[in-house]
Amino acid sequence: MNQALVAWVVHELNTALAKAADGNVDAAKGAPHNWDEGWAFYAGAQPGCAAYVTADKRAKDFGTLSGDGETALANVNILAAFNDGRDALLAGDTSGAQAAADEIVRNLVVTYAQASIKYAAKTASALADGDAAAARIYQAEGYSFWRVLAPMVGPHGADTDSVEAVYALAAEPSDGIRAAVESAIAPALDALGISTDHIGEY
Repeated sequence: MNQALVAWVVHELNTALAKAADGNVDAAKGAPHNWDEGWAFYAGAQPGCAAYVTADKRAKDFGTLSGDGETALANVNILAAFNDGRDALLAGDTSGAQAAADEIVRNLVVTYAQASIKYAAKTASALADGDAAAARIYQAEGYSFWRVLAPMVGPHGADTDSVEAVYALAAEPSDGIRAAVESAIAPALDALGISTDHIGEY
């Protein structure tokens, strides 16, 4: 679910930027329309669904909620960037829209880095407790979240092969999985300007 929805979010952002580059900023059918669809895919039909709620859950896990104690800072940042990008597109400001799109993706990376790290940690913890069956379940959950993250961090220097090696279901769960995931994605986080404060601590 997360992979499909996030892929559509990024697709709509890219479509909006492409239309804007062609000068099509008609609110009804042009770039702003696709931009709004990106938000719809992200936020879902109601609270508690779609990728938006994943961000809230991971922020609670990692201590990165906003001041209201319920909403992820990533969601606050993403909504603000969607609003900024919409306004930029309506004004024909393609560079402003690109900056907003970059901010949206950066915060998506925060959420799915948190998710990938969380389930790596849970895999290792289950192994430490001698529960190999639970470790396999957590490994599978982590791999699902990693598949959302990989296309966003691979181009920015993440060692995707190393993460695949520990998360792929053909691999036996490893007690070193968390360290492997964190080390592999660190270069991409640095490249995107994502600090340890943005990620928080699980």
